[in-house]
Amino acid sequence: MTLFIMQHNLLTIIVVTTLGFASSCSTHKILLNKSETELGTIKFYLDNKSQSDFKNSRFFVTVDNTIFYSFYSDKIVKQTRQDKNLIKTLFYGSMPSSFDTTAFQKLSSLDSSILMHGDRILDSLKLTSYKKSTGATAFEVEINYYHGYPDNKVFRPQTAGN
Repeated sequence: MTLFIMQHNLLTIIVVTTLGFASSCSTHKILLNKSETELGTIKFYLDNKSQSDFKNSRFFVTVDNTIFYSFYSDKIVKQTRQDKNLIKTLFYGSMPSSFDTTAFQKLSSLDSSILMHGDRILDSLKLTSYKKSTGATAFEVEINYYHGYPDNKVFRPQTAGN
């Protein structure tokens, strides 16, 4: 009888712990669009803190979980797993005829496609508080040092609070 009670208590502890962990780690990340291209799998997400508050949501795009585009109210940022210490902010306006390639990066066809698609998704959802890519010509490269960033930690794109 005591063995049965101990097994029952252990099972109850495991179930409660699992449910508690699952609910605390839940996110309101919504996959808006997924497309397979020759350049990789492109996914558009809306991540909000509560299901009813879309104004404070985060809109971002991943390409094979190696390239991240984050849309904010004042800027659009690109980051990659390969260059974790670089943040590329969308630049608007005309580029000088001879520009420093370490400070600016022209938009690739992938960049242009993702940014235009992102603008269309934001328009379709009537999310007007986000910066649009219209008029952008390049990315301005900024070095962001992660002093002591551990090699074995999972890299995540920049969030609005950083």
